[in-house]
Amino acid sequence: MRAAPLLLLLACTSGPNDSNDPADPADTGPVDTGLLPGEVVLGQTCPLADSIGTLGLQPASGSAWISGQLYDRPNPWYGEPTLSTATCAFHTFDANSCGTCPSGDVCGQAGECTKQPRALTDVHVELTRDGATVSFDADPTGGYLYGDAAGPDTSAYALTATFAGQSITLPELRLADPTLAVVVRTEGGYDAPGALDATWTPPTDGGLLTTTIPINHHAGGPTFTRCEAPASAGAFHADAAMVDPLALITGLEFQGVDHVNVAAAQTALGCVDVRFGGTTAWVWEP
Repeated sequence: MRAAPLLLLLACTSGPNDSNDPADPADTGPVDTGLLPGEVVLGQTCPLADSIGTLGLQPASGSAWISGQLYDRPNPWYGEPTLSTATCAFHTFDANSCGTCPSGDVCGQAGECTKQPRALTDVHVELTRDGATVSFDADPTGGYLYGDAAGPDTSAYALTATFAGQSITLPELRLADPTLAVVVRTEGGYDAPGALDATWTPPTDGGLLTTTIPINHHAGGPTFTRCEAPASAGAFHADAAMVDPLALITGLEFQGVDHVNVAAAQTALGCVDVRFGGTTAWVWEP
């Protein structure tokens, strides 16, 4: 019998910089997604190298709760994957490749020092359900946004957000079903897990299944495997070479699978990921 991987749930909500200092002009523009600022595409996620953060609506004991944090530019640590399958991508990055960067800069994917992203503190979000609107403002210090949407997790919500002179508007979107049962399997134990597969019975309400598997927290750094598959696909797969390098020190830290309805909202600063849903009823199968 294979040993079950070690599961550690980590609460890491801070980004590259939680400062509320005024944003510096970006060194370069956002990645060209083919979308115009203000354009929203339902069912699509932002390219990782263009994302400036996430606004999410999650189920919580029958209610819906909003959370999120946005930045003034995409994270320069993220670029093209080192390895990939049809549904998963393995990302690595050597944060020391630039040597010592000036204060306020970080090492970017291209091996050059670049401006450090700063959390936006002027984010204002409005959720509308059945004609009633609830408003939320980001924390003025760290830029975090969190609150009760004042409605059930079975309702549809329209979302508008303004920040740093930008604006996005989404039509009504429902939370994906968090009770979808997902089975996760690995070839080996937590220290050498090998290939990873997640399977589920495709639901009738669609959505996207996604996970981000971080490198063990003792190693740290922006090395991870991200998997995404339409709920209709019923599975995603990551090769052993995309999973084993993450299982250092105390083993693999798989953190669950999310079932979400998604949208990509383009702005002049970058792309905002909007995700309605939450962690599924996932299990490991020995």
